[in-house]
Amino acid sequence: MLKTVILISAVCVIIAGVIAIAINYNSWGNLAGDAITNKEMAMQIGRELLAEYFEDTCFLDPELPMGAEEKNGVWKVYNLKEDKSFGGVAYVEFYKKDGTVLKFQLDD
Repeated sequence: MLKTVILISAVCVIIAGVIAIAINYNSWGNLAGDAITNKEMAMQIGRELLAEYFEDTCFLDPELPMGAEEKNGVWKVYNLKEDKSFGGVAYVEFYKKDGTVLKFQLDD
């Protein structure tokens, strides 16, 4: 019985260690920190999010001028040219660390 308890405890410690290591590494095998590390990545993610949220594939068009700014750990991705087909300048804000979306907005 004691051997079983010790074995189960050891397995739990090993599993907890593996989970802790996995959490501290992102999908590219780098130590965790910011998952969205550069402007190009932020713009690609922002385009996808805007296209899905506003149900308009124009955001996926590489010819549509887009901008991205990072401030205090938050990316803001927006179209640079007002497009009357969806009513103005749209943007999305999401965390640099994990991509969690904070806000979608359309400024007329």
